[in-house]
Amino acid sequence: STSPKSKTLGKATQAAAVRLQRLMCSTVDFHAKFKANLVTLAGSWANERHVRVHPLQQGRVVSESLRGTSSHQHNPFMALTTANEDDMETSGEVFACSLVYS
Repeated sequence: STSPKSKTLGKATQAAAVRLQRLMCSTVDFHAKFKANLVTLAGSWANERHVRVHPLQQGRVVSESLRGTSSHQHNPFMALTTANEDDMETSGEVFACSLVYS
């Protein structure tokens, strides 16, 4: 079976840890009323990881490096947050992913 093992604790169910060896594609569904900001990181030589915040809108979001690798110019990281730009580090929900490869 490919589903994670789980154990029941009273009325709650806790999933056991799962280690992914390879992930080629992923999708996450959010409630239609989920209002979020998209956070990405951009930069340049000696000027890495500037936080860029954009309202999340319907459509496609692409985060890519035309070099074919991550670098000081492109860090393959994205986050969705319900906080506004001024309070991102202290409030709101955050869903994030960072692609790591070699």
